[in-house]
Amino acid sequence: MPPAGAGRDYQLWAVDANHKDPINAGIIHVEPNGVTRVRFKPDQDASQIKAFAISLEREGGVPKREGPIVMIGNA
Repeated sequence: MPPAGAGRDYQLWAVDANHKDPINAGIIHVEPNGVTRVRFKPDQDASQIKAFAISLEREGGVPKREGPIVMIGNA
């Protein structure tokens, strides 16, 4: 992945059938070589995940998605 840019972070979201809005699952830190590791830890119960998404957000992340989705995949 390319670096998020100054003042920005990638943020992981879990799309869960039991929640109206995507669930914050943490910040994704990208190494200078483009490699990243993600530790998935939703901040709410996520027992019916149907997809994951990555968005570009303000540095430090946001409680509710604001920025553009840059990647999405089905669970």
